[in-house]
Amino acid sequence: MDTVLHTVLDTIIQAVGLTYRYPDGTAALKGIDLAVREGERVALLGPNGAGKSTFLMHLNGTLRGEGELLLDGLAPTKQNLKKIRSLVGLVFQDPDDQLFLTTVFDDVAFGPINQGLKEAEVAAHVKDALEVVDMLWATSRSAHHLSFGEKKRVALATVLSMNPKILVLDEPTSNLDPRARKRLESLMLGLGHTMIIATHNLDFAWRSCDRSVILSGGKIVADAPTRELLVDKELLEAHGLELPLSAELEGLRG
Repeated sequence: MDTVLHTVLDTIIQAVGLTYRYPDGTAALKGIDLAVREGERVALLGPNGAGKSTFLMHLNGTLRGEGELLLDGLAPTKQNLKKIRSLVGLVFQDPDDQLFLTTVFDDVAFGPINQGLKEAEVAAHVKDALEVVDMLWATSRSAHHLSFGEKKRVALATVLSMNPKILVLDEPTSNLDPRARKRLESLMLGLGHTMIIATHNLDFAWRSCDRSVILSGGKIVADAPTRELLVDKELLEAHGLELPLSAELEGLRG
C-alpha cells in the first residue's frame, strides 16, 4: 500500500494487481499493474478477448475488480462514483450506445445536468463541447440523422461537456472512412487530456500515442514507447498484431 500511495503523487491512473472475473468464472484481468502520468496518451493494444474493454470499464467504475485502482487519487468506491464519472469520460466504440435522447443538445447536456449544474451553466458546457468537436451546427438535430463520423464526434462531446481530466476511448477510429478518421484524429490530438485509447488501428497508435501497452490474455505483456514497441514484429505477431504500415514506411525511408 505504501508503494501505491508514493507512486500516485506522480500519476493520475494507478492500477496495482487489478483482477476481474466475470460471473461465469472467466478471468478477464489477471493482475494488471499500470501507472499513467497526467497528460499521457497511452494506446491499449491487443487481440479480441484480451481484456481491453473490461479494463476500460473499470476506469469509470462500471466494473469493480480486486486489487488497487486509483484515479486522480480516488478509489472507485460507491461513494466516489459520481466524482469518478465526472473525472473520467468513457467514449464507447459504438456512438449509438451513447446517444439516446431527442436532440444532440439533450445528449450532450445529460452529463452536466446530472452534475447538478444550473441551466445557464449546462448550456455553456454544451456549447463549448460541441464547438471543440465542430458539431455546434447540429445542436437541435437528432443524432440518429447524423453520419457515423458525426455521431462519433458528438459522443466525444457528451464526455467533454463534463470537463473530465481523463478520456477513455474504445476503438475511436473504427468504422470511419479515411476523411472522418483523419478529422477525428486531428481533433483528439488537439486535446490536452490524459487518454487511454483501446485500438486495433496500430497506425493510429503510431501517430497519436507516445506510449503503448499490449494486453493479452488478461495480462500486460509489453509497455514501452510506441515507436519502440510497434517495430517489434515478433512481439506483435505473438499477440495477434501486425507491424503497422507507418513503421514499415518509416523504416524504408530511414
